[in-house]
Amino acid sequence: MTSPTVAVVMCTYNGEKYLRQQLDSILAQTYPIQELIVQDDCSTDATLAILQEYEAKVPFMQVIENTHNLGFNLNFKTACMRATADLIAISDQDDVWMPEKIQKQVQAIGDYNLCFSAHLRGERMETAHIVSSQLCAGSFIVCRYRRPYHACTP
Repeated sequence: MTSPTVAVVMCTYNGEKYLRQQLDSILAQTYPIQELIVQDDCSTDATLAILQEYEAKVPFMQVIENTHNLGFNLNFKTACMRATADLIAISDQDDVWMPEKIQKQVQAIGDYNLCFSAHLRGERMETAHIVSSQLCAGSFIVCRYRRPYHACTP
C-alpha cells in the first residue's frame, strides 16, 4: 500500500508578521508535502510579496490571489477545493507546526475521514500550554474521498 499524499492548504490575510515562521515550519515537515496551496484574501500588507518569494523557491507551492475579499470561511472552502492530494492539512497563517505534525496525523487518521490534534498556545515553548478543546483550522487533516465523516483524535 502506498502512503497517502498530503496537500497543505493555508489562507492568508494581512499575515506578514507570522507568515515566514509558519511557511518554514510547513517546509520542515518530516512527511513529504505534495502540494502547498496558499490563497490570499486581498491582503494590504507584505503578505503577498512574502508568498511570491517562497513560491519562486518551492516547486510544489501555488499562490492564489483572490480578486475580491471572500472572508475566512469561503476563502478556506475555495482553497481546499483546489487540492488534489489524498489528505488536506489545513493551516492557519499564524501557526508554527512541530516537524512531525503531518507524519503523526497521517499515521493516526487510518480509516477515519478527519483527524484533530491538540496544539500549543504561547509565545515561547517554555511558557506554552496545550489547548485541546478549542477547534482551529490548523488542527485538522482531512481525507478528501471518504464518506460519511468519522473522526479520530491523536
